[in-house]
Amino acid sequence: MALGPADSGGITFDVANTFAVWIEVFLYGVYVTLFVSAITVILKKRATARMESAHSAWIFLICVILMFMVATLHLVINVYRFLRANILGVDPAGALHYFFDSTRWENITANAIMCVMSWLGDALVIYRCYYVWDCNFWIVALPLVLFFGTIGINSSTLYWFTHPYDTHLKVPTMISLLNAIFPLALTQNVLTTGLIAFKIWLQHKASSRSGVVDRGSRLSLIRILIIIIESAMVYTLQLLVVIILYFKKSNAQFIVQSAIVPSVGIVFVLIAVRVHVAKSQSVFGTGLGTLPAWLDEDTSDSEMNGDRSSSPVAGVTFRVSTNDQDRYHPSEPLDSSSYTQKSHTGDKLLHMG
Repeated sequence: MALGPADSGGITFDVANTFAVWIEVFLYGVYVTLFVSAITVILKKRATARMESAHSAWIFLICVILMFMVATLHLVINVYRFLRANILGVDPAGALHYFFDSTRWENITANAIMCVMSWLGDALVIYRCYYVWDCNFWIVALPLVLFFGTIGINSSTLYWFTHPYDTHLKVPTMISLLNAIFPLALTQNVLTTGLIAFKIWLQHKASSRSGVVDRGSRLSLIRILIIIIESAMVYTLQLLVVIILYFKKSNAQFIVQSAIVPSVGIVFVLIAVRVHVAKSQSVFGTGLGTLPAWLDEDTSDSEMNGDRSSSPVAGVTFRVSTNDQDRYHPSEPLDSSSYTQKSHTGDKLLHMG
């Protein structure tokens, strides 16, 4: 969100707005293709999902569908605004005045939908981080603070847009809050994605150090790590670019802002589709580590136990699947149940996912 067009020497607002609409239409087309592919994979595997992961799988599925609905609504409203401003010319003062007229329901709704899309994406990635770290609340405490702070700031600025003459809202304060929206979103996104990636790396190191080779794995943890980071970079780089353009007061920021809405949804379905495709193409286990449960949801046919390490770890229990139907369920967040590590001090199981 931004207060209005600012740069006079760069791209004009009319040009930026036209590009913004077409960029969003293009990305929405990409999103539809990936969404259909991801939903097909998710629904195909739901019958074989483990009971223990059904709850998280439903959360992921519902959020993905909600994000698609929100992105669709945002596109419809943006096209509607574009047609009314540039084709129908409903505002005698011109298109520029129309787009920044906060009394029009379509303008405030477009901004609100962008906020909702961001909230859904942030909430889902925080939940995944929480799930990966064995439901450890303290791991996601800071991301949650940033998340609720973002909701508060977004809500305050939306109220300000619709009540610009409210004397209780000081302009310098609201400008400062507005300036913090995208930096907060970037910080939270980098933090949660980094925590997820770090946990996967820890599991990979632990399994490699213990000599674990999962012959049933169709995909290594390192490959999963790369896919997650690469997919998340789509949204992260957009946030970084929009921050730069925003503080440079460039109208090009509106192009990137419109692209953010479908991109948030693309990130999640892209991870699911890429992992599914990579796993389908892989024939043999790589030996680089066992898969977390969200990538291997079917019950394994056998388990192997034994001393695989000279470290203080007394034993490692891990799955070796001989079932060709053992496939990835992209609707589930990362889990730690793919293998358990038994401590030398007792029988306490430390989940590493």
